[in-house]
Amino acid sequence: GNGSVLGFITDRAGVPDVCLKDLRTGSEQLLGASPLRQSPLVLDRDGSRVVFVRGQGAKSSVFLRTVSDHADHLLTTDCPTLQDWSSDSELLLCADGNELFQLRTGQAARKPLLHLTREPELARYSPDTRWLSFVSTTGQGENVAGYLAPVDGSERTIKIDEETYTLSLHWAADGNAIYYWSVRDGFRCLYRQQLDSRTKIPKGAPKALLHRHESQHYPWSGGTLTVGSHQLAMTLTDELANIWKVDLLP
Repeated sequence: GNGSVLGFITDRAGVPDVCLKDLRTGSEQLLGASPLRQSPLVLDRDGSRVVFVRGQGAKSSVFLRTVSDHADHLLTTDCPTLQDWSSDSELLLCADGNELFQLRTGQAARKPLLHLTREPELARYSPDTRWLSFVSTTGQGENVAGYLAPVDGSERTIKIDEETYTLSLHWAADGNAIYYWSVRDGFRCLYRQQLDSRTKIPKGAPKALLHRHESQHYPWSGGTLTVGSHQLAMTLTDELANIWKVDLLP
């Protein structure tokens, strides 16, 4: 949202829970939300509400948690894979096999958005919810490709990039650029692709924002990324090693 609160799932209390970190004060709070360990986590603009997935028997359910009073609101049990929550808090983006569809909060009817040739690994709304970004495998080895598509039923797609093993696309706050990790120069570095504001066709070549050419602080396994209003949050890995001395008995 506005870049002031970072949410993540942690098992520091022994079971999976949602943790919110205030980036201005550094304070953290656990919500006691009991999400699935691999649940997506989507916050609203000021971090006062959070959407996540919780397992309930054989089915998973999408819940909205109000942070101030820890009140839970069941949004739906008809979202096999939660992908995103729209910035206006009205829409859920879901996947069911190769299908991307949306649910309006409080309504059960599905609205089909895209039928893909392969199951989407990641999909997100643009800030104005008129476009989608999504990533899926290409069927060529371990390659994955990222695309943009309008939410108008036309099935048009715009290819952004193709990577080996992993890729994720992240909208800029104004919807006119896409951020992603790419190994185009041999290392996984952070790029920004400017887009035409109307057509979303890429404008020029992507520009490198952050080079990661060292083993320390490297985005192994793809590196997650979150875009706030004027900030980027990312996961980077430290490589640590210990040398031990052992005294052997004679």
